[in-house]
Amino acid sequence: RRGQEHDHHLPAADGPYRSVLAEAQRGRIAPAASGLRAGTEVTVTPDDNARVTVTGTLVAASDSEVVIRRRDEQAGELHIHFPRLGYDLVAA
Repeated sequence: RRGQEHDHHLPAADGPYRSVLAEAQRGRIAPAASGLRAGTEVTVTPDDNARVTVTGTLVAASDSEVVIRRRDEQAGELHIHFPRLGYDLVAA
């Protein structure tokens, strides 16, 4: 629904992203390779030639993924998952 906040967790209890978000909710967030911590404003950019940057708040990071939270006018609050491989993560 437009303008409403949604919790965009994956439904499968054993899904690959579930553990990262569960750790984040318990306050045990793996720091990003750059030393960034949850709550930091960050940008995520593909390292290929399509360098389209996405800005948001770091929710969680592991060796294999990054999760950021951002707000969209149409979709509301989103958690966006990026693989670590092929993306640059830096403080905004």
